[in-house]
Amino acid sequence: MSINACISAVNVAAGRDLTDEELDRVFTRMQGKMRRLQGEGMSAREAAERAGQEIGGEIRAAAIIEHRNAALNVLARQALDARVEPGKEAWAVREVLTGSRRGGLGAADSVDAARHGLRDQMFGGLV
Repeated sequence: MSINACISAVNVAAGRDLTDEELDRVFTRMQGKMRRLQGEGMSAREAAERAGQEIGGEIRAAAIIEHRNAALNVLARQALDARVEPGKEAWAVREVLTGSRRGGLGAADSVDAARHGLRDQMFGGLV
């Protein structure tokens, strides 16, 4: 397989064109995996195939996670934008950070409340 075909296969697995630096990291990891597999008794061809499959799977998984995180960021942004009233942006930021005493669904939701909830989950009865 030519180097261009390898680069193309890596880009397809990633779902985008990787930068030269990213490609260098992928091929460096590939060589390391190949050396390890050859040390375990595989032929160079088998090691290259296995290493390519492993790294291809890792790249596809990373692309899926990246896509999921982008979608979650859009949802979080939409939820924050829904809490902002025109002309009251400063109050909206304060409410997002510390919560609000005014009534309404989700008025008490805040970064501070989430932090307390996570702390209580992690430490449970220790605190």
